[in-house]
Amino acid sequence: MWLIRRGQPARPVFSSPTRVTHEWWDPDGKHVWCVWGNETWRTDIASQQVEKIEWPHHCWHAHNSRDGHYLVADSNERFYRGCPSTVNFINRLTGRHVQIIGNPEMPGITGARYHIDPHPRFCFQDRWVVFTTTTRGQVDLAMVKTADLVERT
Repeated sequence: MWLIRRGQPARPVFSSPTRVTHEWWDPDGKHVWCVWGNETWRTDIASQQVEKIEWPHHCWHAHNSRDGHYLVADSNERFYRGCPSTVNFINRLTGRHVQIIGNPEMPGITGARYHIDPHPRFCFQDRWVVFTTTTRGQVDLAMVKTADLVERT
């Protein structure tokens, strides 16, 4: 992962070569986040210090609340199109984790180009988490109140 600023040479985010996936900016503009295995990394772009937040299982896509107190991520045991997945929440203030939902497999999607990973995300000023779900045997958009997740953790 590299930073490119107008009029300056590109520079790596990490001090040593590192392989990560699914990167995104923190709203503070001072950190970048990424996913690697069962961890979500929050990296200070000035100091290159990495804070690693561990999940109970492998995560594919993640997102943080604007204040950085909460994280959501999706997970699955083995990736293939239409595979079963979960959506999970971590309260960084308490260190507690809760599974939001378990999505069943979507037969018939296997091998298709259709991409139905849950891709959870905080929205509406962090009051809600939205994600894709297959719990009704079709692909739907689901929402859960962040306050409810905080209460459970």
